[in-house]
Amino acid sequence: MFGHCDSGAISEGYSETVGRLLAKDWEHVGRLYELVSKDKKFRQFIFYHIDVTIPLDYGNKIVENAKSRCPSKMKSYSRELIEAVDRAKLG
Repeated sequence: MFGHCDSGAISEGYSETVGRLLAKDWEHVGRLYELVSKDKKFRQFIFYHIDVTIPLDYGNKIVENAKSRCPSKMKSYSRELIEAVDRAKLG
């Protein structure tokens, strides 16, 4: 509904929040997985916001979480998160 607002500073804020949550709130990633599995546009939103504006330390922590703390049902999703961080070329 508010896709037209996803630009500039607002978009950067979304990216910072997505990065922070994936880096520092991994214990809730299972809930995120449930949501993105049911909502293709929300899934696209999450991956769109794993971008160059995310701090490098967040990106490193996302990769670490995806590699070492991933629930078994989410292995392919975790690989996609790692690939998204790699594509973002953080730092």
